Amino acid sequence: MTGIWKAHDERFFDEWKHRRPGQRRSLRRAQAVVDALGLAGFDLPLATVVGSKGKGTAATFAAAVLSATGHRTALVTSPGLVENNERIRLDGRSAPDELMTELGRMLVAARETVGPPLDGYLSPTGSYTIAGVLAASRTGADALVLEEGLGGSSDEVSLFAPLVVGVTPVFREHADLLGGSLEAIVRDLLGVVRPTTQVVVSSPQSEDVLALLREIAGDRLVVIDEVAANALPDIVQLPYGLSRWNALVGIEVGRALAAIEGWSTPPGALAATLDSVVLQGRLSHHTGHGGAEWIVDGAISPAGVSGAVQHALDRWGRIDTVLASFPDTKDVEACYHAVPDGLVVPVLSGISYLHFESPAHPQPPVALAEAAEAADQQGRHVLALGTISFVGELLAWLGVRYPESYVVRS
Repeated sequence: MTGIWKAHDERFFDEWKHRRPGQRRSLRRAQAVVDALGLAGFDLPLATVVGSKGKGTAATFAAAVLSATGHRTALVTSPGLVENNERIRLDGRSAPDELMTELGRMLVAARETVGPPLDGYLSPTGSYTIAGVLAASRTGADALVLEEGLGGSSDEVSLFAPLVVGVTPVFREHADLLGGSLEAIVRDLLGVVRPTTQVVVSSPQSEDVLALLREIAGDRLVVIDEVAANALPDIVQLPYGLSRWNALVGIEVGRALAAIEGWSTPPGALAATLDSVVLQGRLSHHTGHGGAEWIVDGAISPAGVSGAVQHALDRWGRIDTVLASFPDTKDVEACYHAVPDGLVVPVLSGISYLHFESPAHPQPPVALAEAAEAADQQGRHVLALGTISFVGELLAWLGVRYPESYVVRS
């Protein structure tokens, strides 16, 4: 759930909220809703981003590249941070409440046309994916970038055929939902690749993942390297840490789709637009109510936590407090080992669907508002790490709004 909940959000979540015990999301139902909305023949230039981590970063940079060509670009990412309007963006700007309300109304009407959810429900991520495609078609978008919610062939993004696919780092995450093994995960994620897909752009991967990508994508596969980074204009400031490679994936995805469509970029527009990209909750910097400096990052793996800690130390030279929200589904003990001793305060978030019962917590987790208030008043430098739900709740507490992920500039 996001930090701010709005009335129109209910229409995207209600089938999930009212699901029967044991009922799972249904792609068959999602396809029926797509058909009822008249989207079965959707053919806008499409790029889809899949992977285990960093998909939102890649998708945002891909959309920014396409917007910089002067073509109106829709972007769908998952999940929202501060509010769910952020999931659907047009040229970087969050969809307004009026559009979200209308999209929700049309979604409900299509579900009623299809009938009750007998074989499974339409998932929230699927609802926003379909609504994003609908928004693109209704607002005159020239291109669309989709981020998968959870999986490739098992996710609603697989209902739409991409010309370009971006692949961020893939590792063994959500194995229980995506097949149980690393190979099954890769094959599920790359299930979005169609015969009509022309380019598959990947970040550097482990050898076993790379071998599977080559098998599936063949000569369509492009693995980015430092050459891609060096080809960017000097003015572009890429994100720190692991997000850097994800940004490069997105830039190459956007370039590939633009090249397929024959779209060129006005001089200076690419650098200016990319330089405006804002990635809240990805090593983003903020000032608290009490004057403390904050760095907020959605790190939930040992490598991500280590990278965020190092970034904070490089920036500040010291860390006074680390707020950490690591639920039981993550490698809790290893994540805590990546944080300097004596600094961490475990925090609860998303407690309606996440659990914090691991014995690895150094002390019982506390409520977010209580922990944030204490950290903001007592420390000058606060690093906050955890799930996207934690990031969203914390950004809302800090008073951060996220209306624009980038600004189109010429």
